[in-house]
Amino acid sequence: MNGSGKSTLLKCLCNFLDYKGSIKINGNEIRGMKPKDLAQKITILSQQTTMYFDYKVIDVIKFGLYSYEKFNINDEKIYEVLKNIGIHNLKDKYMSELSGGERQKVYIGRVFVQNPDIILLDEFNNNLDIKSQIHIVENLNNWFKDKILISVFHDLNLVRNLNSKVIALKDSKIYKYGDTDEVFCNENLREIYEVDVENFMRNSLRKWEKGKYLFKN
Repeated sequence: MNGSGKSTLLKCLCNFLDYKGSIKINGNEIRGMKPKDLAQKITILSQQTTMYFDYKVIDVIKFGLYSYEKFNINDEKIYEVLKNIGIHNLKDKYMSELSGGERQKVYIGRVFVQNPDIILLDEFNNNLDIKSQIHIVENLNNWFKDKILISVFHDLNLVRNLNSKVIALKDSKIYKYGDTDEVFCNENLREIYEVDVENFMRNSLRKWEKGKYLFKN
């Protein structure tokens, strides 16, 4: 739900916002960690990222290394990241030349290079076309298989395609936590969204199955 505190929660987890209580990584309170040390442990990809200078794509990717003393990386590794995300052909373009979706992919690439233990994705699929969303969601588990990945989504179908636990927020509180099937039962969805989500999705599926909106071979 909009306004339930999803983005605020992620910002607190990476110490962008002050918080009450305790948030620890490996026993260390994050508000007491140096910014560079924290950046090696956790990073966030926000809904909107502002850049004040017009850098090339490959330079923005390398910014993921700012928290490391040795600011270098094998160029072959950079190109591998670019290829995995599908933007290797954009490496020498300036950010101002890219679409919103292409820029979002660049920021995802920067997360790859930063290589933290915990990755927070706040509606990262904003501005991505359907092909790009499917490509990235289908590969998230593989790309970040050794990481803790916490993502915020509005699209329930995307959540369904991730092997994950789900936290459903309502009124800035945790409403449900558990496996996807457990949290996404019709009763819970109706309570969270105050509409019959299951019925809407089943009706949509029936229309697709009838081929009403599909091209015939």
